[in-house]
Amino acid sequence: MIFYQKSKCKKDPTALDWRIDDYCEVLKESLPGDDDEKKNELMEAMMMEYLATRGPITVMISTGNMFANFKGKFYTGVCSYNIIDHAVYIVGYDGDAAPSWLIKNSWGDDWANKGYVLFPRKINQCLVNEYFNFPILP
Repeated sequence: MIFYQKSKCKKDPTALDWRIDDYCEVLKESLPGDDDEKKNELMEAMMMEYLATRGPITVMISTGNMFANFKGKFYTGVCSYNIIDHAVYIVGYDGDAAPSWLIKNSWGDDWANKGYVLFPRKINQCLVNEYFNFPILP
């Protein structure tokens, strides 16, 4: 996998006992080759591997009015696709009949399905495969 280390996080001595030693980000544009479909497949494979072995990841997505006002479980609606403008967590995935990402949003329980939504995998819905990051824990 290709990872890029960013800045170190400092532990706040007054906070609960937590520490992030560093974090990594993966950008689809940094992957080798020109085949966008193959890059999407590689990004999905890396995202699924991390989710399965370590836990949730942060992704940046492209949203729009339909997304902001969405109520339901499975989002296949329109995204703006001209700007990546919102961060969400991917907390799981399903590879069976309808391959999908389980996404947790920060907009509260009134949004989508109690704050969660399923995105279809394999089509880069709302540019979900463009970028992800995750913490490096001690």
